[in-house]
Amino acid sequence: MAHRVIGLVRRRIGIGLLGPRENVAIKVTAPQKIMGPLLSHSIHMSAPIGLLCVSLIAGPGEVWAAKVDVSFPSGVMNTCVSTASNTVFRSNPGNTTNATQGGVIGASGSGTYGWVSGCGTTGQGLGYTVLGSFANGGNFTGVTAVGLASNAGANFATAVGVESAATGVASSAYGAGSIASANNAISIGGGGAAILGANLSTRATANGAIAIGINNTSGAAATAVNAIALGPQSVASTDGAVAIGLASAANGNLGDIALGSNSMTQLVVNTTGTNINGASYSFAGSNATSTLSIGSSNAPRTMTNLAAGRLSGASTDAINGSQLFSTNQAVEAVGSRVTQNEGDIANLQTGLATTNTNVTNLGNRVTTVDDRVTNLSQTIGSGAIGLVRQNGADAQLTVGAETGGANVNMAGT
Repeated sequence: MAHRVIGLVRRRIGIGLLGPRENVAIKVTAPQKIMGPLLSHSIHMSAPIGLLCVSLIAGPGEVWAAKVDVSFPSGVMNTCVSTASNTVFRSNPGNTTNATQGGVIGASGSGTYGWVSGCGTTGQGLGYTVLGSFANGGNFTGVTAVGLASNAGANFATAVGVESAATGVASSAYGAGSIASANNAISIGGGGAAILGANLSTRATANGAIAIGINNTSGAAATAVNAIALGPQSVASTDGAVAIGLASAANGNLGDIALGSNSMTQLVVNTTGTNINGASYSFAGSNATSTLSIGSSNAPRTMTNLAAGRLSGASTDAINGSQLFSTNQAVEAVGSRVTQNEGDIANLQTGLATTNTNVTNLGNRVTTVDDRVTNLSQTIGSGAIGLVRQNGADAQLTVGAETGGANVNMAGT
């Protein structure tokens, strides 16, 4: 088996108008081969959609074009086609002739290895799959568009979901209203509370961007080259930025990272050094161009379970609490020794003050002795005291006056 073809015809009908196993006439014109019996009825469904299936098969190199005619019972509503026939598929290698459509407004398929199905569905390129009313695969290679009004608008693009749009080369959009509008972009989510609002959809709108997540407010938005936004309402709007978490935003610098719900980055600020007590110190890693945020100015976070970083003049590692605790212990030990030294210095100052006082007192006593020696010298010099005394009034000399000595008159008598 080289190539299997399965055509799906979707018909919108009124609820209850097509009863259980109601006969629907199906006619396939000029098929190359038919695999299995053709269905001649549709089973009643609770939803307002009936599904008819025709399976065909073609061998290697075989070319075929088939017309599928479907006749509904009288009175059955059909809002997708205007008559009773529709072609849902044509393709085989080497054949680019359009399949017969039976003169109705329905699926339109051309090209090779293609599959189109649905009201107003279009596919024209190579290896395309376009399923769902008004889905569009354009004239592109390897595209997949699945869902009402889905659009795969570039080679190898994939759009899955109601009004999903993948319009960049190799882009992917998954979810209702999701948008991937640049090369290699990926959008996974949907359209938020307002499903078809592009400004609220999950959207990756730059080359290599990835956006994943949706809630009732809005989807993730990656709007810069190689940006990644993961989480509902997350935004990564600078090249290479990463935003992870509900309402996180990486939008301050190229390559910013916002980690955690409501985390936000800001413009990077480099700190080159500091001054302590007049001494200057320079810091390593002072040429940062982006920043990592784990919170916001209104909702900061602590960081736990962080391994110890290297300590050196050139280290740019983060430091954990245990390392700072070691530093505190060392500072406290130095502080204790400084306190002891201050006590010793105070005691020394007290001792010096006492010594100074004693020296002052000694000096006073020396001065007193000096005065007494001076007085003694003066008294001896005047003859008022001593072994030999002179009476100043009569100029008499006395030898040994205090020990019973005799008076000696030195006046010449």
